[in-house]
Amino acid sequence: MDNLWWFVHISDIHLSRFKDPSRTEEFKVFCNEDLNAINPPLVLATGDLTDAKKPDHIGSEQYEIEWKSYWSILKLANIPERTHWVDVRGNHDLFHVLSKNDDSSYFRKYSISGQKGDVGSFVVEKKFSFGTYSFVAVDALLDPGPGRPFNFFGAIEGPELKKIEDLSQTTLKSNQTVFFGHYPTSIIVTDHARLSNILQNGIAYLCGHLHNLMGGVSDMQTLQRTGSLELEVKDWKVNRIYRVVAFDHDMLSFAEKRFGEWPLVVITNPKAARFMAPKHEPLGKIQHSTHIRLLVFSPNKIVSVTVFINEEQVGQAEHVEGPLYVLPWKPNNFAEGMHNMKVIAKDSANQVSESSQEFSMDGSRPLQRLAGAIVLMTDIPALFLSLYVIEVLVLVIPLIVIRRNTRPIPNYQQDAISKALVYLVHHDFFFYSLLLMGLYPAIGPWIFGQMVQDRVGVSLLYGIYVEGKWIPEKFSYTIIFMDMLLIQLPITIFLAVCISYRKNQTIQRVRFKSGPIVQFVKNVFKVVGGLVCHALLIPAIIWQWYECVCIRRCYGTLGLFLSPAFLWRFVLFFVLILKAYVVGRKQTNPGNGKS
Repeated sequence: MDNLWWFVHISDIHLSRFKDPSRTEEFKVFCNEDLNAINPPLVLATGDLTDAKKPDHIGSEQYEIEWKSYWSILKLANIPERTHWVDVRGNHDLFHVLSKNDDSSYFRKYSISGQKGDVGSFVVEKKFSFGTYSFVAVDALLDPGPGRPFNFFGAIEGPELKKIEDLSQTTLKSNQTVFFGHYPTSIIVTDHARLSNILQNGIAYLCGHLHNLMGGVSDMQTLQRTGSLELEVKDWKVNRIYRVVAFDHDMLSFAEKRFGEWPLVVITNPKAARFMAPKHEPLGKIQHSTHIRLLVFSPNKIVSVTVFINEEQVGQAEHVEGPLYVLPWKPNNFAEGMHNMKVIAKDSANQVSESSQEFSMDGSRPLQRLAGAIVLMTDIPALFLSLYVIEVLVLVIPLIVIRRNTRPIPNYQQDAISKALVYLVHHDFFFYSLLLMGLYPAIGPWIFGQMVQDRVGVSLLYGIYVEGKWIPEKFSYTIIFMDMLLIQLPITIFLAVCISYRKNQTIQRVRFKSGPIVQFVKNVFKVVGGLVCHALLIPAIIWQWYECVCIRRCYGTLGLFLSPAFLWRFVLFFVLILKAYVVGRKQTNPGNGKS
Protein backbone atom coordinates (compact mmCIF):
# COMPACT_ATOMS: atom_id res chain seq x y z
CA MET A 1 0.00 0.00 0.00
CA ASP A 2 2.47 2.59 -1.18
CA ASN A 3 1.59 6.24 -0.61
CA LEU A 4 -1.23 5.30 1.77
CA TRP A 5 -1.34 5.35 5.56
CA TRP A 6 -3.69 6.41 8.32
CA PHE A 7 -3.83 7.48 11.95
CA VAL A 8 -6.39 8.00 14.73
CA HIS A 9 -7.38 11.26 16.40
CA ILE A 10 -9.23 11.16 19.74
CA SER A 11 -9.93 14.03 22.14
CA ASP A 12 -11.66 14.97 25.38
CA ILE A 13 -11.58 11.54 26.97
CA HIS A 14 -12.34 12.88 30.49
CA LEU A 15 -11.64 9.78 32.57
CA SER A 16 -13.38 10.45 35.88
CA ARG A 17 -13.43 8.86 39.30
CA PHE A 18 -16.94 10.21 39.94
CA LYS A 19 -18.85 10.31 36.65
CA ASP A 20 -19.89 7.69 34.09
CA PRO A 21 -17.75 4.56 34.75
CA SER A 22 -18.62 3.31 31.25
CA ARG A 23 -16.45 6.12 29.87
CA THR A 24 -13.40 4.38 31.31
CA GLU A 25 -14.52 0.84 30.50
CA GLU A 26 -15.24 1.67 26.88
CA PHE A 27 -11.94 3.51 26.58
CA LYS A 28 -10.28 0.21 27.54
CA VAL A 29 -12.17 -1.48 24.70
CA PHE A 30 -11.11 1.28 22.32
CA CYS A 31 -7.45 0.84 23.21
CA ASN A 32 -7.66 -2.89 22.73
CA GLU A 33 -10.27 -3.86 20.15
CA ASP A 34 -10.76 -0.69 18.10
CA LEU A 35 -7.07 0.05 17.70
CA ASN A 36 -6.44 -3.60 16.94
CA ALA A 37 -8.99 -3.45 14.11
CA ILE A 38 -7.69 -0.15 12.71
CA ASN A 39 -3.98 -0.80 13.43
CA PRO A 40 -2.86 2.85 13.10
CA PRO A 41 0.86 3.72 13.10
CA LEU A 42 -0.03 6.88 15.06
CA VAL A 43 -2.65 8.01 17.59
CA LEU A 44 -3.13 11.67 18.55
CA ALA A 45 -4.91 12.29 21.87
CA THR A 46 -5.52 16.04 21.96
CA GLY A 47 -6.14 16.78 25.60
CA ASP A 48 -8.58 16.53 28.49
CA LEU A 49 -7.31 13.05 29.17
CA THR A 50 -8.80 13.23 32.68
CA ASP A 51 -11.84 15.06 34.03
CA ALA A 52 -10.33 16.63 37.19
CA LYS A 53 -13.74 17.72 38.49
CA LYS A 54 -14.97 17.36 42.02
CA PRO A 55 -18.12 15.32 42.78
CA ASP A 56 -20.25 18.49 42.62
CA HIS A 57 -19.13 18.89 38.99
CA ILE A 58 -18.31 22.55 39.73
CA GLY A 59 -15.03 22.59 41.60
CA SER A 60 -11.83 21.26 40.04
CA GLU A 61 -8.89 19.28 41.37
CA GLN A 62 -6.27 16.93 39.96
CA TYR A 63 -6.95 13.35 41.08
CA GLU A 64 -4.00 11.01 40.79
CA ILE A 65 -6.31 8.00 40.55
CA GLU A 66 -7.70 9.32 37.26
CA TRP A 67 -4.21 9.63 35.85
CA LYS A 68 -3.27 6.18 37.10
CA SER A 69 -6.36 4.81 35.39
CA TYR A 70 -5.36 6.49 32.10
CA TRP A 71 -1.81 5.17 32.25
CA SER A 72 -2.81 1.66 33.32
CA ILE A 73 -5.22 1.36 30.37
CA LEU A 74 -2.49 2.32 27.92
CA LYS A 75 0.04 0.05 29.58
CA LEU A 76 -2.24 -3.00 29.84
CA ALA A 77 -3.21 -2.58 26.19
CA ASN A 78 0.50 -2.47 25.24
CA ILE A 79 -0.10 0.85 23.51
CA PRO A 80 3.55 1.99 23.69
CA GLU A 81 4.59 -1.18 21.84
CA ARG A 82 1.67 -1.35 19.38
CA THR A 83 1.54 2.21 18.06
CA HIS A 84 3.00 5.68 18.37
CA TRP A 85 0.68 7.29 20.92
CA VAL A 86 1.07 11.07 21.24
CA ASP A 87 -0.91 12.75 23.99
CA VAL A 88 -1.05 16.45 24.83
CA ARG A 89 -2.63 18.36 27.68
CA GLY A 90 -6.09 19.91 27.73
CA ASN A 91 -7.41 22.56 30.10
CA HIS A 92 -8.83 19.90 32.45
CA ASP A 93 -5.37 18.36 32.70
CA LEU A 94 -4.06 21.72 33.98
CA PHE A 95 -6.65 22.58 36.62
CA HIS A 96 -4.67 23.83 39.64
CA VAL A 97 -1.27 22.88 38.24
CA LEU A 98 1.50 25.25 39.30
CA SER A 99 3.71 24.67 36.27
CA LYS A 100 3.85 22.41 33.24
CA ASN A 101 7.40 21.52 34.26
CA ASP A 102 6.58 20.95 37.93
CA ASP A 103 7.67 17.57 39.28
CA SER A 104 4.21 17.06 40.80
CA SER A 105 2.52 17.32 37.38
CA TYR A 106 0.56 14.11 36.82
CA PHE A 107 0.78 14.60 33.06
CA ARG A 108 4.55 14.31 33.27
CA LYS A 109 4.22 11.15 35.36
CA TYR A 110 1.34 9.27 33.73
CA SER A 111 1.20 10.29 30.06
CA ILE A 112 3.36 8.95 27.25
CA SER A 113 4.41 12.38 25.97
CA GLY A 114 4.94 13.67 29.50
CA GLN A 115 7.30 10.84 30.36
CA LYS A 116 9.33 11.78 27.29
CA GLY A 117 9.47 15.41 28.43
CA ASP A 118 7.12 16.65 25.68
CA VAL A 119 4.93 18.92 27.78
CA GLY A 120 4.82 22.00 25.55
CA SER A 121 5.02 22.43 21.79
CA PHE A 122 7.02 19.75 19.99
CA VAL A 123 7.25 17.93 16.68
CA VAL A 124 6.76 14.25 15.81
CA GLU A 125 7.72 12.64 12.50
CA LYS A 126 6.39 9.51 10.83
CA LYS A 127 8.70 8.20 8.14
CA PHE A 128 7.74 5.77 5.39
CA SER A 129 9.40 4.58 2.21
CA PHE A 130 7.29 7.10 0.28
CA GLY A 131 7.98 10.12 2.48
CA THR A 132 7.96 11.90 5.82
CA TYR A 133 4.92 13.32 7.61
CA SER A 134 5.35 15.82 10.42
CA PHE A 135 3.02 16.56 13.34
CA VAL A 136 3.51 19.74 15.34
CA ALA A 137 1.92 20.00 18.80
CA VAL A 138 0.60 23.51 19.51
CA ASP A 139 0.66 24.24 23.24
CA ALA A 140 -1.85 26.97 24.17
CA LEU A 141 -2.30 25.97 27.83
CA LEU A 142 -2.11 28.55 30.60
CA ASP A 143 0.88 28.28 32.90
CA PRO A 144 0.21 28.13 35.84
CA GLY A 145 -3.15 26.45 35.29
CA PRO A 146 -5.94 28.08 37.33
CA GLY A 147 -9.02 26.23 38.49
CA ARG A 148 -12.16 26.33 36.40
CA PRO A 149 -13.73 28.26 34.87
CA PHE A 150 -10.81 30.61 34.23
CA ASN A 151 -8.93 28.49 31.72
CA PHE A 152 -11.56 27.77 29.10
CA PHE A 153 -9.70 29.95 26.59
CA GLY A 154 -6.10 29.24 25.66
CA ALA A 155 -3.20 31.62 25.16
CA ILE A 156 0.10 31.56 23.26
CA GLU A 157 2.55 34.24 24.25
CA GLY A 158 5.58 35.43 22.29
CA PRO A 159 8.21 32.84 23.34
CA GLU A 160 5.92 29.86 22.79
CA LEU A 161 4.73 31.29 19.47
CA LYS A 162 8.35 31.65 18.37
CA LYS A 163 8.98 28.03 19.37
CA ILE A 164 6.03 26.82 17.26
CA GLU A 165 7.27 28.96 14.39
CA ASP A 166 10.73 27.39 14.61
CA LEU A 167 9.25 23.87 14.78
CA SER A 168 7.16 24.62 11.72
CA GLN A 169 10.25 25.61 9.75
CA THR A 170 11.81 22.21 10.42
CA THR A 171 8.91 20.48 8.66
CA LEU A 172 8.96 22.37 5.35
CA LYS A 173 10.51 19.44 3.48
CA SER A 174 7.95 16.93 4.75
CA ASN A 175 5.32 15.48 2.42
CA GLN A 176 2.64 16.93 4.67
CA THR A 177 2.56 18.74 8.00
CA VAL A 178 -0.30 18.49 10.47
CA PHE A 179 -0.65 20.78 13.47
CA PHE A 180 -2.60 19.56 16.48
CA GLY A 181 -3.57 20.85 19.91
CA HIS A 182 -6.39 21.04 22.38
CA TYR A 183 -7.91 24.47 21.75
CA PRO A 184 -9.48 25.57 18.46
CA THR A 185 -7.61 28.60 17.14
CA SER A 186 -10.71 30.78 17.58
CA ILE A 187 -10.42 30.69 21.38
CA ILE A 188 -6.64 31.08 21.61
CA VAL A 189 -5.51 34.53 22.74
CA THR A 190 -2.43 35.34 20.68
CA ASP A 191 -1.14 37.25 17.69
CA HIS A 192 -3.61 35.64 15.29
CA ALA A 193 -1.97 36.97 12.14
CA ARG A 194 1.30 35.37 13.18
CA LEU A 195 -0.33 32.11 14.27
CA SER A 196 -2.27 31.86 11.00
CA ASN A 197 0.94 32.43 9.09
CA ILE A 198 2.50 29.50 10.95
CA LEU A 199 -0.44 27.13 10.56
CA GLN A 200 -0.73 27.73 6.83
CA ASN A 201 2.47 25.68 6.49
CA GLY A 202 0.38 22.62 7.33
CA ILE A 203 -2.55 20.98 5.59
CA ALA A 204 -4.66 20.85 8.75
CA TYR A 205 -4.96 21.78 12.40
CA LEU A 206 -6.62 19.08 14.51
CA CYS A 207 -8.21 19.97 17.84
CA GLY A 208 -10.95 19.23 20.34
CA HIS A 209 -12.19 21.03 23.46
CA LEU A 210 -15.52 22.51 22.38
CA HIS A 211 -17.44 19.22 22.33
CA ASN A 212 -19.32 20.58 19.30
CA LEU A 213 -20.66 23.24 21.69
CA MET A 214 -22.42 20.56 23.69
CA GLY A 215 -24.10 19.25 20.55
CA GLY A 216 -25.28 22.69 19.46
CA VAL A 217 -23.08 22.59 16.34
CA SER A 218 -22.98 19.17 14.72
CA ASP A 219 -20.07 19.80 12.37
CA MET A 220 -17.14 21.98 13.43
CA GLN A 221 -14.80 21.67 10.46
CA THR A 222 -13.76 24.41 8.06
CA LEU A 223 -11.27 25.57 5.47
CA GLN A 224 -9.55 28.59 6.94
CA ARG A 225 -8.81 31.74 4.93
CA THR A 226 -5.15 30.69 4.71
CA GLY A 227 -6.06 27.55 2.75
CA SER A 228 -5.54 25.06 5.60
CA LEU A 229 -8.20 22.93 7.25
CA GLU A 230 -9.23 23.20 10.88
CA LEU A 231 -10.97 20.06 12.11
CA GLU A 232 -12.42 19.80 15.61
CA VAL A 233 -13.28 16.21 16.54
CA LYS A 234 -16.32 15.34 18.61
CA ASP A 235 -15.57 14.22 22.14
CA TRP A 236 -15.13 10.78 23.66
CA LYS A 237 -16.63 11.96 26.97
CA VAL A 238 -20.28 11.92 25.89
CA ASN A 239 -20.40 11.10 22.19
CA ARG A 240 -17.77 8.30 22.22
CA ILE A 241 -16.47 9.48 18.87
CA TYR A 242 -13.00 9.43 17.38
CA ARG A 243 -11.61 10.10 13.93
CA VAL A 244 -9.58 8.08 11.44
CA VAL A 245 -7.47 10.27 9.14
CA ALA A 246 -5.79 8.93 6.01
CA PHE A 247 -3.15 10.23 3.63
CA ASP A 248 -3.52 8.73 0.16
CA HIS A 249 -0.90 10.08 -2.24
CA ASP A 250 -0.60 13.04 0.13
CA MET A 251 -4.31 13.88 -0.01
CA LEU A 252 -6.03 13.99 3.38
CA SER A 253 -9.35 12.24 4.00
CA PHE A 254 -11.08 11.32 7.23
CA ALA A 255 -14.16 9.80 8.80
CA GLU A 256 -15.51 9.99 12.33
CA LYS A 257 -16.61 6.83 14.09
CA ARG A 258 -18.91 6.29 17.03
CA PHE A 259 -17.73 3.63 19.45
CA GLY A 260 -19.32 0.24 18.82
CA GLU A 261 -20.45 0.99 15.28
CA TRP A 262 -18.77 -1.02 12.51
CA PRO A 263 -17.64 -1.14 9.74
CA LEU A 264 -15.82 2.18 9.36
CA VAL A 265 -15.34 3.48 5.82
CA VAL A 266 -12.88 6.19 4.77
CA ILE A 267 -13.18 7.23 1.11
CA THR A 268 -9.69 8.34 0.09
CA ASN A 269 -10.19 8.68 -3.68
CA PRO A 270 -11.96 10.73 -4.83
CA LYS A 271 -11.38 13.11 -1.96
CA ALA A 272 -14.34 14.94 -0.42
CA ALA A 273 -14.80 18.25 -2.24
CA ARG A 274 -15.67 20.06 0.96
CA PHE A 275 -12.23 19.38 2.43
CA MET A 276 -10.06 19.95 -0.61
CA ALA A 277 -6.99 22.03 0.23
CA PRO A 278 -5.54 22.97 -3.18
CA LYS A 279 -2.63 24.82 -1.61
CA HIS A 280 -1.36 21.61 0.00
CA GLU A 281 -2.66 18.66 -2.00
CA PRO A 282 -1.94 17.24 -5.48
CA LEU A 283 -5.64 17.24 -6.37
CA GLY A 284 -4.87 16.75 -10.05
CA LYS A 285 -4.12 13.11 -9.29
CA ILE A 286 -7.84 12.47 -8.81
CA GLN A 287 -8.54 13.26 -12.48
CA HIS A 288 -5.88 10.79 -13.61
CA SER A 289 -6.71 8.02 -11.13
CA THR A 290 -7.89 4.62 -12.34
CA HIS A 291 -9.59 3.35 -9.20
CA ILE A 292 -11.90 4.44 -6.43
CA ARG A 293 -10.00 3.77 -3.22
CA LEU A 294 -11.55 2.98 0.15
CA LEU A 295 -10.35 2.02 3.59
CA VAL A 296 -12.79 -0.32 5.34
CA PHE A 297 -12.16 -1.30 8.97
CA SER A 298 -13.93 -3.84 11.15
CA PRO A 299 -12.95 -6.41 13.78
CA ASN A 300 -14.94 -8.86 11.66
CA LYS A 301 -14.41 -10.01 8.08
CA ILE A 302 -15.74 -7.62 5.46
CA VAL A 303 -18.40 -9.32 3.36
CA SER A 304 -19.25 -6.65 0.81
CA VAL A 305 -18.39 -3.07 -0.15
CA THR A 306 -20.92 -1.56 -2.56
CA VAL A 307 -20.27 1.76 -4.29
CA PHE A 308 -22.89 4.16 -5.64
CA ILE A 309 -22.34 7.40 -7.58
CA ASN A 310 -25.25 9.79 -7.95
CA GLU A 311 -27.54 7.06 -6.56
CA GLU A 312 -26.51 4.56 -9.25
CA GLN A 313 -24.65 1.40 -8.24
CA VAL A 314 -21.28 1.23 -9.99
CA GLY A 315 -20.02 -2.04 -8.55
CA GLN A 316 -18.50 -3.99 -5.69
CA ALA A 317 -15.12 -2.84 -4.46
CA GLU A 318 -12.48 -5.57 -4.31
CA HIS A 319 -10.11 -6.21 -1.43
CA VAL A 320 -6.45 -5.48 -2.19
CA GLU A 321 -4.51 -5.53 1.05
CA GLY A 322 -5.21 -4.73 4.70
CA PRO A 323 -8.21 -2.38 4.84
CA LEU A 324 -7.79 -1.18 1.21
CA TYR A 325 -10.62 -1.81 -1.27
CA VAL A 326 -10.65 -0.55 -4.87
CA LEU A 327 -13.03 -0.28 -7.79
CA PRO A 328 -12.13 0.76 -11.37
CA TRP A 329 -13.69 4.01 -12.57
CA LYS A 330 -13.48 6.69 -15.25
CA PRO A 331 -13.07 10.15 -13.68
CA ASN A 332 -13.81 11.86 -17.02
CA ASN A 333 -17.44 10.77 -16.67
CA PHE A 334 -17.71 13.18 -13.75
CA ALA A 335 -15.66 16.06 -15.12
CA GLU A 336 -18.11 18.85 -14.32
CA GLY A 337 -19.92 19.90 -11.17
CA MET A 338 -20.60 18.14 -7.90
CA HIS A 339 -21.28 14.43 -7.57
CA ASN A 340 -22.20 12.20 -4.68
CA MET A 341 -20.49 8.94 -3.77
CA LYS A 342 -22.07 6.52 -1.31
CA VAL A 343 -20.43 3.38 0.05
CA ILE A 344 -22.30 0.64 1.93
CA ALA A 345 -20.09 -1.83 3.78
CA LYS A 346 -21.19 -5.04 5.49
CA ASP A 347 -19.19 -7.38 7.72
CA SER A 348 -19.62 -10.99 8.79
CA ALA A 349 -21.43 -9.94 11.96
CA ASN A 350 -24.18 -8.47 9.74
CA GLN A 351 -23.21 -4.96 10.75
CA VAL A 352 -23.82 -2.44 7.99
CA SER A 353 -22.58 1.11 7.68
CA GLU A 354 -23.08 3.78 5.07
CA SER A 355 -20.67 6.57 4.18
CA SER A 356 -21.20 9.30 1.61
CA GLN A 357 -19.47 12.44 0.41
CA GLU A 358 -19.56 14.90 -2.46
CA PHE A 359 -16.65 15.10 -4.89
CA SER A 360 -15.71 17.09 -7.98
CA MET A 361 -13.10 17.09 -10.73
CA ASP A 362 -13.25 20.77 -11.66
CA GLY A 363 -12.63 22.24 -8.22
CA SER A 364 -16.29 22.78 -7.39
CA ARG A 365 -17.01 22.59 -3.70
CA PRO A 366 -20.07 22.90 -1.46
CA LEU A 367 -20.57 25.88 0.78
CA GLN A 368 -18.99 25.74 4.22
CA ARG A 369 -21.27 24.72 7.08
CA LEU A 370 -22.16 28.13 8.45
CA ALA A 371 -22.33 27.51 12.21
CA GLY A 372 -19.09 25.57 12.42
CA ALA A 373 -17.27 28.01 10.16
CA ILE A 374 -18.38 30.98 12.28
CA VAL A 375 -17.19 29.36 15.50
CA LEU A 376 -13.82 28.31 14.08
CA MET A 377 -13.09 31.45 12.05
CA THR A 378 -14.05 34.09 14.63
CA ASP A 379 -11.75 35.52 17.29
CA ILE A 380 -14.10 34.56 20.14
CA PRO A 381 -12.31 36.39 23.01
CA ALA A 382 -12.14 39.59 20.97
CA LEU A 383 -15.81 39.17 20.04
CA PHE A 384 -16.93 38.95 23.67
CA LEU A 385 -14.80 41.94 24.65
CA SER A 386 -16.33 43.93 21.79
CA LEU A 387 -19.82 42.90 22.88
CA TYR A 388 -19.06 44.09 26.42
CA VAL A 389 -17.95 47.46 25.06
CA ILE A 390 -21.21 47.68 23.11
CA GLU A 391 -23.17 46.82 26.25
CA VAL A 392 -21.41 49.63 28.12
CA LEU A 393 -22.21 52.03 25.29
CA VAL A 394 -25.87 50.99 25.36
CA LEU A 395 -26.52 50.44 29.08
CA VAL A 396 -24.11 52.75 30.95
CA ILE A 397 -23.02 55.71 28.83
CA PRO A 398 -26.62 56.80 28.03
CA LEU A 399 -27.31 57.11 31.75
CA ILE A 400 -24.46 59.63 32.03
CA VAL A 401 -25.64 61.54 28.96
CA ILE A 402 -29.26 61.70 30.17
CA ARG A 403 -28.25 62.91 33.62
CA ARG A 404 -26.04 65.66 32.18
CA ASN A 405 -28.66 66.87 29.72
CA THR A 406 -31.95 66.71 31.63
CA ARG A 407 -33.60 68.23 34.67
CA PRO A 408 -34.68 66.08 37.64
CA ILE A 409 -38.33 66.60 36.72
CA PRO A 410 -39.07 65.30 33.19
CA ASN A 411 -41.02 67.19 30.57
CA TYR A 412 -44.71 66.31 30.67
CA GLN A 413 -44.69 65.64 26.92
CA GLN A 414 -41.90 63.07 27.10
CA ASP A 415 -42.78 59.42 26.51
CA ALA A 416 -43.04 57.09 29.49
CA ILE A 417 -39.68 55.39 28.87
CA SER A 418 -37.83 58.70 28.73
CA LYS A 419 -39.54 59.84 31.93
CA ALA A 420 -38.62 56.63 33.69
CA LEU A 421 -34.96 57.01 32.70
CA VAL A 422 -34.91 60.66 33.81
CA TYR A 423 -36.29 59.71 37.21
CA LEU A 424 -33.71 56.90 37.44
CA VAL A 425 -30.57 58.86 36.57
CA HIS A 426 -31.46 61.74 38.90
CA HIS A 427 -31.67 59.39 41.85
CA ASP A 428 -28.08 59.49 43.08
CA PHE A 429 -27.93 56.07 44.72
CA PHE A 430 -29.40 54.26 41.73
CA PHE A 431 -27.29 56.20 39.22
CA TYR A 432 -23.93 55.69 40.88
CA SER A 433 -24.73 52.05 41.72
CA LEU A 434 -25.49 51.25 38.08
CA LEU A 435 -22.29 52.99 36.98
CA LEU A 436 -20.34 50.98 39.53
CA MET A 437 -21.88 47.67 38.43
CA GLY A 438 -21.25 48.36 34.76
CA LEU A 439 -17.74 49.80 34.88
CA TYR A 440 -16.04 48.30 37.93
CA PRO A 441 -15.36 44.86 36.34
CA ALA A 442 -13.29 46.59 33.65
CA ILE A 443 -11.02 48.41 36.11
CA GLY A 444 -11.04 46.64 39.46
CA PRO A 445 -10.07 43.23 40.86
CA TRP A 446 -12.70 40.51 40.65
CA ILE A 447 -11.52 37.90 43.14
CA PHE A 448 -8.87 37.58 45.83
CA GLY A 449 -8.66 33.84 46.42
CA GLN A 450 -6.94 30.50 45.99
CA MET A 451 -6.56 30.74 42.23
CA VAL A 452 -4.06 27.86 41.81
CA GLN A 453 -4.11 25.15 44.48
CA ASP A 454 -3.72 26.98 47.82
CA ARG A 455 -1.83 29.91 46.29
CA VAL A 456 -3.68 33.18 46.79
CA GLY A 457 -3.90 35.41 43.75
CA VAL A 458 -6.05 38.10 42.23
CA SER A 459 -8.29 37.82 39.20
CA LEU A 460 -9.03 40.77 36.90
CA LEU A 461 -10.77 41.23 33.58
CA TYR A 462 -7.46 40.96 31.74
CA GLY A 463 -5.87 38.02 33.55
CA ILE A 464 -4.80 36.48 36.85
CA TYR A 465 -1.80 37.34 39.00
CA VAL A 466 -0.55 34.56 41.29
CA GLU A 467 2.82 33.47 42.67
CA GLY A 468 4.56 36.36 40.95
CA LYS A 469 3.26 35.23 37.53
CA TRP A 470 0.79 36.85 35.17
CA ILE A 471 -1.67 34.44 33.52
CA PRO A 472 -3.21 35.93 30.35
CA GLU A 473 -6.62 34.42 31.00
CA LYS A 474 -9.46 35.85 28.89
CA PHE A 475 -12.54 33.74 29.60
CA SER A 476 -13.43 36.69 31.82
CA TYR A 477 -14.53 38.47 28.62
CA THR A 478 -17.34 35.95 28.25
CA ILE A 479 -18.33 36.25 31.90
CA ILE A 480 -18.52 40.04 31.82
CA PHE A 481 -20.64 39.91 28.67
CA MET A 482 -23.06 37.51 30.35
CA ASP A 483 -23.13 39.62 33.51
CA MET A 484 -24.09 42.74 31.60
CA LEU A 485 -26.78 40.86 29.69
CA LEU A 486 -28.28 38.94 32.61
CA ILE A 487 -27.72 41.41 35.46
CA GLN A 488 -27.10 45.00 34.32
CA LEU A 489 -29.90 45.08 31.76
CA PRO A 490 -32.65 43.59 33.99
CA ILE A 491 -31.80 45.69 37.07
CA THR A 492 -31.71 48.87 34.98
CA ILE A 493 -35.15 48.14 33.53
CA PHE A 494 -36.53 47.16 36.92
CA LEU A 495 -35.28 50.28 38.69
CA ALA A 496 -36.52 52.59 35.94
CA VAL A 497 -39.98 51.04 35.90
CA CYS A 498 -40.22 50.78 39.67
CA ILE A 499 -39.30 54.40 40.37
CA SER A 500 -41.62 55.51 37.58
CA TYR A 501 -44.50 53.59 39.15
CA ARG A 502 -43.74 55.15 42.49
CA LYS A 503 -43.98 58.54 40.83
CA ASN A 504 -47.45 57.57 39.56
CA GLN A 505 -46.14 57.07 35.98
CA THR A 506 -46.59 54.01 33.72
CA ILE A 507 -44.49 52.69 30.85
CA GLN A 508 -47.37 53.27 28.49
CA ARG A 509 -49.81 56.09 29.24
CA VAL A 510 -53.43 55.17 28.65
CA ARG A 511 -55.70 58.17 28.11
CA PHE A 512 -59.42 57.66 28.33
CA LYS A 513 -62.25 59.35 30.17
CA SER A 514 -62.50 58.56 33.84
CA GLY A 515 -64.56 55.56 34.74
CA PRO A 516 -64.31 51.96 35.92
CA ILE A 517 -63.17 50.65 32.51
CA VAL A 518 -60.34 53.17 32.31
CA GLN A 519 -59.26 52.36 35.83
CA PHE A 520 -59.40 48.66 35.09
CA VAL A 521 -57.18 49.07 32.00
CA LYS A 522 -54.70 51.13 33.98
CA ASN A 523 -54.55 48.48 36.68
CA VAL A 524 -54.00 45.75 34.09
CA PHE A 525 -51.07 47.67 32.63
CA LYS A 526 -49.59 48.15 36.07
CA VAL A 527 -49.96 44.50 37.06
CA VAL A 528 -48.60 43.13 33.78
CA GLY A 529 -45.72 45.60 33.77
CA GLY A 530 -44.87 44.75 37.36
CA LEU A 531 -44.91 41.02 36.68
CA VAL A 532 -42.68 41.39 33.63
CA CYS A 533 -40.16 43.54 35.51
CA HIS A 534 -40.03 41.13 38.45
CA ALA A 535 -39.71 38.18 36.06
CA LEU A 536 -36.60 39.81 34.58
CA LEU A 537 -34.96 39.62 37.99
CA ILE A 538 -35.32 35.84 38.31
CA PRO A 539 -32.60 34.89 35.76
CA ALA A 540 -30.36 37.59 37.23
CA ILE A 541 -30.71 36.18 40.75
CA ILE A 542 -30.17 32.59 39.59
CA TRP A 543 -27.12 33.57 37.53
CA GLN A 544 -25.50 35.48 40.40
CA TRP A 545 -26.25 32.69 42.85
CA TYR A 546 -24.62 30.19 40.49
CA GLU A 547 -21.57 32.44 40.05
CA CYS A 548 -21.14 32.73 43.82
CA VAL A 549 -21.46 28.95 44.25
CA CYS A 550 -18.80 28.45 41.58
CA ILE A 551 -16.46 30.98 43.18
CA ARG A 552 -16.85 29.32 46.58
CA ARG A 553 -16.24 25.80 45.27
CA CYS A 554 -13.49 26.74 42.83
CA TYR A 555 -11.50 29.35 44.76
CA GLY A 556 -12.45 28.80 48.38
CA THR A 557 -14.35 30.75 51.03
CA LEU A 558 -11.76 33.51 50.92
CA GLY A 559 -12.33 33.89 47.21
CA LEU A 560 -16.08 34.19 47.74
CA PHE A 561 -16.01 36.83 50.46
CA LEU A 562 -13.29 38.81 48.71
CA SER A 563 -15.01 38.91 45.32
CA PRO A 564 -16.12 42.49 44.59
CA ALA A 565 -17.30 41.50 41.11
CA PHE A 566 -19.50 38.67 42.39
CA LEU A 567 -20.64 38.43 46.02
CA TRP A 568 -20.36 42.16 46.70
CA ARG A 569 -22.29 42.94 43.52
CA PHE A 570 -24.91 40.34 44.51
CA VAL A 571 -25.43 42.17 47.81
CA LEU A 572 -25.67 45.53 46.02
CA PHE A 573 -28.18 43.98 43.63
CA PHE A 574 -30.56 43.16 46.49
CA VAL A 575 -29.98 46.55 48.12
CA LEU A 576 -31.07 48.22 44.90
CA ILE A 577 -34.23 46.13 44.77
CA LEU A 578 -35.14 46.95 48.36
CA LYS A 579 -34.35 50.61 47.81
CA ALA A 580 -36.60 50.63 44.75
CA TYR A 581 -39.54 49.45 46.85
CA VAL A 582 -38.95 52.26 49.30
CA VAL A 583 -38.60 55.05 46.72
CA GLY A 584 -41.83 56.97 46.40
CA ARG A 585 -43.24 55.94 49.75
CA LYS A 586 -41.71 59.13 50.98
CA GLN A 587 -41.87 62.31 48.97
CA THR A 588 -38.84 62.73 46.72
CA ASN A 589 -36.95 65.98 46.82
CA PRO A 590 -36.66 66.88 43.13
CA GLY A 591 -33.98 69.42 43.84
CA ASN A 592 -31.20 66.99 44.54
CA GLY A 593 -32.59 63.71 43.27
CA LYS A 594 -32.34 61.98 46.67
CA SER A 595 -35.08 60.13 48.56
